[in-house]
Amino acid sequence: YYSKLRSEEAVARCDVAVLVIDPFELGDHEMRLANVALEAGKPVVLAVNKWDLVTDEQLAPFTRRINEELSHLAFAPRVYTSALTDYGLHELLATVIRLYDTARKRVPTGQLNGWLEVWTTRQAPPNFQGRPLKLLYGTQADTAPPTFVISVNSEKFVTRPYEQYLMNRIREHLGFAEVPFRLIFKSRSKDGGKRVRV
Repeated sequence: YYSKLRSEEAVARCDVAVLVIDPFELGDHEMRLANVALEAGKPVVLAVNKWDLVTDEQLAPFTRRINEELSHLAFAPRVYTSALTDYGLHELLATVIRLYDTARKRVPTGQLNGWLEVWTTRQAPPNFQGRPLKLLYGTQADTAPPTFVISVNSEKFVTRPYEQYLMNRIREHLGFAEVPFRLIFKSRSKDGGKRVRV
């Protein structure tokens, strides 16, 4: 119990979480640490260790199992390593540095709003009982994790599919494909409130 608690505290304090996976013993502990990292908005690198011991016959089933068990970390880069032979360790360090920098990247307000215009032109915002969702303005409020705030006429008009559409565009066009980020819709209508998606 103490070891698990220390692992979770370490994840909460870190800048980039390296989740070391033993492909022969993938279990609940890795799942729990992955969830702690995601909730804290920490970038995650999946270091699949002991890769030198995986045979050609085990390659496909091991990869499939990792994909299934950690599907919610599909965005996280994966590095295959061997602590015994040092295989992949340089790539692991380079990946950690890349994610550290990405999580601290700032998108200029003008650039973000330019993309918002492009995105809404490509796929019009939804209507709610005949009233259209309007994206009024966007800004990046924070880094580590990157946090985007979009002012809307009413956050109640934001549908889950359109929210997912915008998150995918942020990943694709703004360069945040490998790190978790937060998207906040802030209402300017009288009903107030805000909606947060990680």
